[in-house]
Amino acid sequence: MKKKIIVGSVILTLVFGGTGAFAYDRHVKEIEAEKVERFDKAKESVLSLYSFDQSTISSDVTEKKIIYVEGLLKELEDDAKNKDSLLKKTKDARIMFEAKEYLDGLIEGGLFVGDITNDKIAEIKSEVEKVKPLSDKLYVSMKSDLDLAILQFNHLTAANKGIKELEEKPSRKLYDEVAVLINKAPDVEKKELLNKLDKVDTLLIEKENEAKRIAQLAIEKENEAKRIAKLAIEEENNANVNSNSSNSNDNSAVSSQSVRQSENATNNQRVANSANTQRANNSSTSNAPKNNNVNNNPGSTSNSNKATTNNNKATAKTEKPSNTNKSSTAPKQNSSSDHMDSVNSALDAINKGNISQVGSGNTGTGRDWEEYEIN
Repeated sequence: MKKKIIVGSVILTLVFGGTGAFAYDRHVKEIEAEKVERFDKAKESVLSLYSFDQSTISSDVTEKKIIYVEGLLKELEDDAKNKDSLLKKTKDARIMFEAKEYLDGLIEGGLFVGDITNDKIAEIKSEVEKVKPLSDKLYVSMKSDLDLAILQFNHLTAANKGIKELEEKPSRKLYDEVAVLINKAPDVEKKELLNKLDKVDTLLIEKENEAKRIAQLAIEKENEAKRIAKLAIEEENNANVNSNSSNSNDNSAVSSQSVRQSENATNNQRVANSANTQRANNSSTSNAPKNNNVNNNPGSTSNSNKATTNNNKATAKTEKPSNTNKSSTAPKQNSSSDHMDSVNSALDAINKGNISQVGSGNTGTGRDWEEYEIN
């Protein structure tokens, strides 16, 4: 009886001991399965932060999602297989996410928003460069957006600077340069810039019109000065022509007077010669018989005397130089040589202009006469 009880106890112990071992083994397996499940879940969550090809972060990544993945990784045991790899991948995803969020918050529609300075741009570039070793695809995309924004910023800065300079010192050349800069500026900023440009254009047009008006006045003044100078030259030329004509007339008048005086002197000479001849004839007549004189030349003496008298009267009216008259009326005993000296002296005075007109008129027979005195 006692033997049976011992055998039964051994059997019971073996039964219950086997059951405990089985349960423990199952528990261990359950724990391992949970670890694997947690790891797979964490791994899957980490991979979900990236695109399908794992080349960049996913487009639906959020801060909340990254925090959730980081929590799953914390639940993994430290010795979990590939835990460090998942942690690094999650950290990289956060770096890329934050850099992209930072850039997207500063750029809208290809333009920087808010107050942007060159120092701020340098800071943004630094953030973008952090992505380069993590994802070439994301880096290229972010850098392209940044470069466009910088380009637009530079265009806008240059346009604003140009407008300011143009408003301070407006010129058509600078206006054209600024117009090109504004044309490159972002459309959202272009309207305001164009309004400022139009105001400067209106001012330039007013200045240009004023400059044209002043230039036209200068041209008119120059033309007027030329016209006046031309008139002065013409007047001077006319004065010279009139002066030459006057001198010519004076010379002609003196020449005419000289000719008339020469003719008068010649007439006086003829009269003097006629008078001498008449005296000689009278002397011959007085010595000859009276009847011969009367019969041979009736009336000749009377006619000759009358002619001589008329000639003397004509000569007296033509010119009355004292020396010539004295020579013409000189006594018979004066020689012909003395008479010619007097005539030559008178002519010399006439040619030199040493005469003065003392009278003029008409004989009543159609002949004009002028009377001169030798100075």
